Amino acid sequence: MRALPTATLTIALLLATAPASEGAGRRGPNGFGNIPYGSPAEQALALNRGNGQLVRNNGSTVMAYTTDILGMTFQVIQNYDKDSKAVDAVATSTSQQVPTACIAQYNYVLRVLQSEYGKPATPPIDSDVSAAAGAHETKYVVLFEFDRHDGIEAGLTAPDSPAAAPAAGGGPAPGPCTLSLHYLPPGWVGHF
Repeated sequence: MRALPTATLTIALLLATAPASEGAGRRGPNGFGNIPYGSPAEQALALNRGNGQLVRNNGSTVMAYTTDILGMTFQVIQNYDKDSKAVDAVATSTSQQVPTACIAQYNYVLRVLQSEYGKPATPPIDSDVSAAAGAHETKYVVLFEFDRHDGIEAGLTAPDSPAAAPAAGGGPAPGPCTLSLHYLPPGWVGHF
């Protein structure tokens, strides 16, 4: 078992101090942004005020667009099912940051989600991921679960501090930092 980086401990402490609440009786968002779950793809551009591009490819439909969330720019992919009804949406924001700044940004997103929806259903799950050119990244995932078996999965992929190459000043070099928010519609979150 590898030692947990300081960032993981920071995320764990943040979540451990959240008010306790269960998924039952908690209502999550009814979609992502201006697009409710189940809304038809034909209405997507009108619902999103013309922001986006609807793409149909081999029977699947997605709408891609850019939006700002909490002062960060996110690329959004809104997915549609075989009946062209809105299902899950994935928003990602990628930037070049040192690991500590990346984790601070993720903690900020988690604090905002907690203030809106309460304590997450899962503790932060972390894993090492091998990246290009022998670098290592750490991925953190937290699930906020709601009463309709829907949820928001908040993820972070950040350069791993110990493996990050030192910058000219001696600290870790900036690396790709990716924040993701996966909005899961009713019925998509399982209970074990």
